[in-house]
Amino acid sequence: MDRHEIFFTGKFEKDFEKLSKQDKTAVLEKIEILNNNSRYQTIKVKGKENLYRTRVNDSIRLLWKFRNSQIIVILRVGHHDIEKQRILEKI
Repeated sequence: MDRHEIFFTGKFEKDFEKLSKQDKTAVLEKIEILNNNSRYQTIKVKGKENLYRTRVNDSIRLLWKFRNSQIIVILRVGHHDIEKQRILEKI
């Protein structure tokens, strides 16, 4: 599979800084896997066009979208209820 180019939003970077060192490591490992296989542990978010959720661990999720077939934009990272929060209203 082709690798994607990965971009991070400022909101992702702020979310990421709030995570524990262990969770940060898990997120970076998952992003590397996502880069190689965008279907790995990925679910399309209902009601949102081109928005996906990827499981990092039992409590952390990544929200991301394709900009095109070669570019993934990582939007947010947070606890598993991230998609239920008001965050999705702004995405």
